[in-house]
Amino acid sequence: MLAESVSQTRFVLPKDSSLGLRDQICELVSAAITSQGLSPDKRLPSCREMAQQLGVSRNTVFSAYGRLIDLGLVVARDRSGYYVNPVAQ
Repeated sequence: MLAESVSQTRFVLPKDSSLGLRDQICELVSAAITSQGLSPDKRLPSCREMAQQLGVSRNTVFSAYGRLIDLGLVVARDRSGYYVNPVAQ
């Protein structure tokens, strides 16, 4: 069974934030998980897709996803991508 993807979700960075880009991305994704109720095991956009969407470096997105993993909101699956952690809800 394939996991549901959020590739259709548009993420937009705020223009007036005092946070760094990594932290802004972390806030965007964590808000989408908690307040918008992204379902467990929903696939997040790849680092490349998210970077293109936000106009930032892939390394910045990779760092943000790493931070979200540390926070327990996201899990990485080898050769598959990044997913909403089922226990994050």
